[in-house]
Amino acid sequence: MQAGEQEALHETIVRHVTDIITVVSPDGIVTFVNQAGREVAEAAEARRAEGSESVSWVHPDDQELTLERRRHLLGGPGRTTTTVLRVRTPDGWRHVETHGVNLVDDPRVGGLLYITRDVEDRARAETLLVRALAAQNVVADLGLKALRSSDVDSVVRDGLTGAAAVLGTTWVTLLLLADRGALRVRLQVGPDPLPPGRTWTAGEDTQAAVTLASRHATVSDDLDAEERFVASPELAAQGVRAQVAVPLEGAVGPLGVLLAGSTEPRSFGPSDVQFLQGVANVLAGALEREQRERSALVRALHDPLTGLPTRPLFTDRLEHALNRAQRLGTPLAVLLVDLDGFKRVNDEWGHGAGDRVLRAMGPRLAACARASDTVARYGGDEFVVLCEDEVTHVGVARVAASIRRACTQPVELADGTSVVVSASIGIAWSVEEGVDADALLAAADAAMYRDKRHGLPD
Repeated sequence: MQAGEQEALHETIVRHVTDIITVVSPDGIVTFVNQAGREVAEAAEARRAEGSESVSWVHPDDQELTLERRRHLLGGPGRTTTTVLRVRTPDGWRHVETHGVNLVDDPRVGGLLYITRDVEDRARAETLLVRALAAQNVVADLGLKALRSSDVDSVVRDGLTGAAAVLGTTWVTLLLLADRGALRVRLQVGPDPLPPGRTWTAGEDTQAAVTLASRHATVSDDLDAEERFVASPELAAQGVRAQVAVPLEGAVGPLGVLLAGSTEPRSFGPSDVQFLQGVANVLAGALEREQRERSALVRALHDPLTGLPTRPLFTDRLEHALNRAQRLGTPLAVLLVDLDGFKRVNDEWGHGAGDRVLRAMGPRLAACARASDTVARYGGDEFVVLCEDEVTHVGVARVAASIRRACTQPVELADGTSVVVSASIGIAWSVEEGVDADALLAAADAAMYRDKRHGLPD
């Protein structure tokens, strides 16, 4: 084959190769691009006229790496590099793999030869794999923390932070169902278009989110794009361009919605939705456990018969109130209430009747106190009232008088019989007895027995 024929063959082969073949001079000017890289050649020619370097077609985040690899190649004849980077194409940025070799000393080339292949599909697959592994790790680690930690807010914060990192979203927020189907923010990571405690009332979009949460659905194929991906007008006004929502499902119904939002236009695929649902499921379990523990604590510290706080809870509140009164120099009062005639009810009508009287007295005594006061069942047929915050003798006397009137109101038993009890009340003041809780309660108890001596015996 003659030399001319061989060159023509080479030209034909180069023209039909799908990889981009580029030659760059030592000073950074593109001197050759084959047919596969014609768009690059046109852009390079325009930039060359402006004096731009060849790296101007490379993604800004990859330009320094490109220059570093070029410096390496220029370090000596025959040097090679292999680099994966992003380049500008008519369809946007795409990942390519570039093999470079120093052929500056070759008179036929006179520069750095680059052979570049599109690896966008491979890069996307690798990215999806990395994200899938990261998503699995987030859900697994979150599940372990939810089992081991009693700090639910910390579990929620970790879940939201992990979801934002995996999804690459601007913010993630947890909204819990509140009264009348509204959604209230429990916690949010990222900027605060919806700060904690805020109730989300964005018209039809709120209703759509509530509907989403109440459908008892595993969010995957049965929810259409509008339900998943539409940003509410309230969020859109603050720069949120896209969002994805999944429900938090509890054992007996929906608890709320987990939202992830982005300030950049984007879409969310099925794997994104499935991952976010996995996080939501873990958070739902943690929130339900928190609710069970809170309910158990409430039951332990509240009398099941009257609904009032029990003696331990009252003692704790009294200690805190005494410390506050000592620090501020303000008075407080304790009223000890004993039901006169209660023993007769138990003896004549039985303990069921006595329980009925106690059950009636709980809300009656609570209604006699001020909003800042604490009413508790102290034990048996004894109740105690803690009066604090702007306490005066006149005000305490008014509370005591209300209690006496309330206690003397008839209580109807199961058989229709009405019984009447009365109250003996002892009052003790912190300014007289000091800030020792036991001393204050003992003084109130002594005052109650003095009051009882003036009434009928039990």
